[in-house]
Amino acid sequence: MLYDRVEQTTITTGTGTLSLIAPTDASRRSFVQAAGSGGRVWYCIETIDGTQYEYGIGTCTAGTPDILTRTTVMFSSNANALVNFPAGTKRVFCTLPARAASFRGALLRRTLASGNDFADNNVASTAIWSGTDYDTDGFWSGSSRITVPSGLGIRRVRLSAQVGLPAAITATGYLIIRRGGATFPEPRCPAPAGTQTLWASTPPLQVSDGDYFEVLVQQTSGAARPFSTAWDLHWFSIEEVK
Repeated sequence: MLYDRVEQTTITTGTGTLSLIAPTDASRRSFVQAAGSGGRVWYCIETIDGTQYEYGIGTCTAGTPDILTRTTVMFSSNANALVNFPAGTKRVFCTLPARAASFRGALLRRTLASGNDFADNNVASTAIWSGTDYDTDGFWSGSSRITVPSGLGIRRVRLSAQVGLPAAITATGYLIIRRGGATFPEPRCPAPAGTQTLWASTPPLQVSDGDYFEVLVQQTSGAARPFSTAWDLHWFSIEEVK
């Protein structure tokens, strides 16, 4: 998400997607050259006089011209909301805001139905996630796993997770945070019948590049079940511990 020597300009106005103008300086790269089409990037947009600016996370897409979709605003001159940029040339470059440099992590969410998430009676199933609230460094590449990114020197992390059982069933449930698909002293949350949410958290863990974690869930109702449709109950997070 963070790339060196990436800088372009735009004349797009408003709060929407930016049309990017190719770099005019041979020492600079475009967002698509650095991150690839569909890549997520840190960005800053600012007017030439520097009075209006916006820092955030976006997605660059190849085209004629390439575009930058402004996904998450970290802070801006417009009370940390999207800036309604005026006419004229704006600089667009890749940089990590100082306030983000002190934190690395991701928060995964589940926001849609996906069949029966809890397998038949007392069989562990892997939770699948549908998106992120934030992901500072590409911890999540889709589906079930959170993976420690390579090359960032992350050596200790803490993970937490929560899922919701359908309110209509009475069953004992379990939530397990599993490392690398294998058993380790994983946190396991048993919950008595009638409990709607399952939650677990790890202590700070020593990790290496490429280590991955998943959430396993199981329940004892005697039949396969979906997650609760109260989508705010379901999340999986990782944070670097320094």
